[in-house]
Amino acid sequence: MLSQKEELKRLIGIGGRSVTVDHRSFSSSYALCELSVCQGMCCYDGVYLESTEVTTIESLIQDKRDCFEDLGIKWGESPLQVEPRKEGASRTRTSLQPYDYHEEAQLPRGFQSTACVFRCQDGRCSLQQISVDMGEDPWYYKPMGCWMHPLELHLGPNPKLSVSGNGDSQFSARTQCGRKCSSGKTGYQVFHRELEVLSDILGQDLFDSM
Repeated sequence: MLSQKEELKRLIGIGGRSVTVDHRSFSSSYALCELSVCQGMCCYDGVYLESTEVTTIESLIQDKRDCFEDLGIKWGESPLQVEPRKEGASRTRTSLQPYDYHEEAQLPRGFQSTACVFRCQDGRCSLQQISVDMGEDPWYYKPMGCWMHPLELHLGPNPKLSVSGNGDSQFSARTQCGRKCSSGKTGYQVFHRELEVLSDILGQDLFDSM
């Protein structure tokens, strides 16, 4: 979320290394997101959150509960859940609720008929809508894992940014905005804003690779 921009810089800081943009995947064609068609299928499994995102969302839930309710968002026990991990540490993610996608969405095999609890009935993200309603950037409260989708930043000795893991991702490459589309526009065009925001966070002009 862009409300935590400095924390994002720390989280994905690359210690002076330059990020390589996967020209092959960004040169391919993709379609702009159409919620009326896909119904926000990328939200079917919720998202894992960084600790600062958890703190921010918990505060937002307390302060803006009426705004969520106005958007039709209702929770059961909790909108966030903590999952233990084998290594001993735990991670927090958004909770899920049942949702039946219509046939036009063409939900890929393996995707469940569920949705993130912050997803509005029409497919919009309530965290994004509340950001807009408050006069902030649309991604102000939206988790990084959500606004980056379907882009993937692979860290390591040679960091690389690609679309859907260059088509190899078992998740993003199967969602409608991550699938290649011969009648669409290049990834540089479709994901122009994502590249702008990441350029700012990384302190590197990712468009230099075009």
